[in-house]
Amino acid sequence: LGGDSGRDQCTDVRAFGAGCDDIADDTAPVQAAVNSLSGGGTVLARNCKVSNIAWPATKGRTLRLLIEGALAVTDPRGLNWPDNVEIECQAGGTAGQFQVAAAANIVAPSSGVTVRGTGSANHRMTGCNVGVPPGGVGILLDGTGGLSALYELDHISATAPNAPNSIPLKIDDTFWVWCRHCAFNSSPNAGPAVYITNELARAGYSGLIFFDDLRSSYHGIKIDGNAKEGYLAHFFVNG
Repeated sequence: LGGDSGRDQCTDVRAFGAGCDDIADDTAPVQAAVNSLSGGGTVLARNCKVSNIAWPATKGRTLRLLIEGALAVTDPRGLNWPDNVEIECQAGGTAGQFQVAAAANIVAPSSGVTVRGTGSANHRMTGCNVGVPPGGVGILLDGTGGLSALYELDHISATAPNAPNSIPLKIDDTFWVWCRHCAFNSSPNAGPAVYITNELARAGYSGLIFFDDLRSSYHGIKIDGNAKEGYLAHFFVNG
């Protein structure tokens, strides 16, 4: 996917006053830590609670959010995941079913979306157990507001609660997606485990999607009529 890893500098959010106690809102200190790394680097967050994060432009260099334990998201729009941002969940959380790598949790808001990916360059997420809000979406790759492409998800787990329309992974108007060693599980009354759509019906969007070693339960993968042949382009499942 390219891009500079930007891992030469690491900043702990506690140095900016984060309580890291799963209770207090840590948005301001986490944002201050992120703002200090406009040239790229790593922000370490342990057991933090945030509404959202505004990521600075890094001119092609990568900013990495390293989560230990858990990161609780309260904004129903979803944790912002733009270009050149890598989310790595390292340890201290609960591994999802079938996960074999170290894991940390991204805790869902009460409704809406947990993580929302936008943009078209260098998105990576590894080792995360992502919560799914009731009736909402765990991970949304969202191209409805502009070009959305180049996502890599590795050892990601998301399980829908037993509530209607709950979806672990939704891919909308987005192309070039790689999912490796992931588990997206639905529940009896929930929506599909993976939902692929193309709401704006643009040719070539919601295509070039690759799943390698995917674990899925109940309602499996749904590809709706908007992602029809001629739009979907290429779709691969290996294992």
